[in-house]
Amino acid sequence: MRNSEVLHRQVQETNAQIQVVPRFPGNRNTSNIQPMESSQSCGERLLYGRKEAAWKLSVSVRTVDTNLALGEFETRRIGKRVLITAASLKRFAASNHFGPVSSARKKEENTEKERKAA
Repeated sequence: MRNSEVLHRQVQETNAQIQVVPRFPGNRNTSNIQPMESSQSCGERLLYGRKEAAWKLSVSVRTVDTNLALGEFETRRIGKRVLITAASLKRFAASNHFGPVSSARKKEENTEKERKAA
């Protein structure tokens, strides 16, 4: 036998010996487990980082940073990380955004000028 045939045979024997591990250890009854709602599915996350949020919205990370500074997104802090909620991403994507995107710094400067003028 060639080496590849021997290897193939060993793999088949190993696969035959592998036992399927039950999803829940022990004799746990799984018949009463209800399926999750679509909003609770494992595929949908609750919080996103800046890069992930930018990817989900199809915008640049800089645009996400600008909108974070403007307070457009609801955020949660975990340690040093600033995470954006999925609900605020959906709300942002569902709304229209007219006009040029100005930086948060320019907006702050404009509000300071208005305060001084008043």
